[in-house]
Amino acid sequence: MRHSILTVRWAGLVGGLCVALQLCGPSRALAADREIGFELYSWKTGPDWYFSILEGTATVRSLEAIKSPKVQLRGTVFLKGRLASLPTGETLYWRTDKNRGLALPPQEIIHDIARFAATSQIHLMVAGKEYYPPD
Repeated sequence: MRHSILTVRWAGLVGGLCVALQLCGPSRALAADREIGFELYSWKTGPDWYFSILEGTATVRSLEAIKSPKVQLRGTVFLKGRLASLPTGETLYWRTDKNRGLALPPQEIIHDIARFAATSQIHLMVAGKEYYPPD
């Protein structure tokens, strides 16, 4: 009797997983485990603005990880190229930390990036609020 109860429970568990995968597909079933959104960082070195975009928002990042040559983007042209590779409908959180030299660029750069993000259907969050570029 006990063996048959365990068999029924196991079958129910496996069946439930199969139903979940059929209803929402494997990508949605696995998406719950993925960190949500992307983070954008910016800083100025000499006359140039640098940017980095890192996936996930649940991690406290070291300055070395943020400014790593593997992820840093010099100027808005390279930043726009990286933005174009993000999934449609994604949320991008622009983070600052003045104590670590991570700051927002001038307003005209922010507006330019916000307009590009909007055309790519990326939701840009600046200072905790969704940012809409001026017309």
